[in-house]
Amino acid sequence: MPRPTPQNVCLKLAVTVVATGAIVFKTIYPEWNVDAVTLGLFLAALLPWLAPLIKSVELPGGLKVELQEIKESIEQTRGTAESARQRAEFAVIQGETTAARPANVTSRSSVADTWTATADALVKEYNRVRDEMPSGPPRTQKMTEIFTKMIDASHENPTWDVGANLQHADRGWRLMAYAFAYARPDFSLFVPLVASACDFTDDNKPFGQYWSILAIERMLGVRQQAGVGHREWTRLNDLYRWLIPGTDRHEEMRRVMESLKPTTRA
Repeated sequence: MPRPTPQNVCLKLAVTVVATGAIVFKTIYPEWNVDAVTLGLFLAALLPWLAPLIKSVELPGGLKVELQEIKESIEQTRGTAESARQRAEFAVIQGETTAARPANVTSRSSVADTWTATADALVKEYNRVRDEMPSGPPRTQKMTEIFTKMIDASHENPTWDVGANLQHADRGWRLMAYAFAYARPDFSLFVPLVASACDFTDDNKPFGQYWSILAIERMLGVRQQAGVGHREWTRLNDLYRWLIPGTDRHEEMRRVMESLKPTTRA
């Protein structure tokens, strides 16, 4: 799974270059002195940029600033708010819980034919919206509407081969599989669901990532005493570390990892 380029590397290089330059400057101009006020202001100016590198700094007068704690708290709050917004929007669009939807009682052949046409239309609509609409709230709302319809469709064809479609090359069909896993959580599909979420981190895009993670949460909610394999735990932990803090996906993955205590790993 590819990881984004760490921003800390450039920052560390910049700090090293500045510090080395200051040493060289002091060597060339030994008569140049810096008073405590100037040094304090210089350090204060660097604090926002040093936050990813140091845990805390103690300023004159005993003032100690916990930089990483503040940064992590802000990121978690932002991620929580974004995830809550996504969930609220989904709830409004959905209108009712998926568990309350009755199943159709028509013939198997009729259901299969109708369902295939409906699913294919939803997949094509999702791919069209993603390709043609610019990124932003209107597109997210439209894709959420499509996902809600996918959840509705999941209740019409319980025998659909969701496991195979979790590895489908088309992200629209994978989203359909996430909708199925979310609507009809079955822990026997947990391993292929984790593989899909981790194998297609880039191709799923944020929307698909988000719903793959929520489907994982739903499956963990029905696992009862079933254990989570060490390989799956490791892959989920890698995904959590790969996601950008402050996003809805990172917040949901934090919840997933908190629910997976070491004793649950097989």
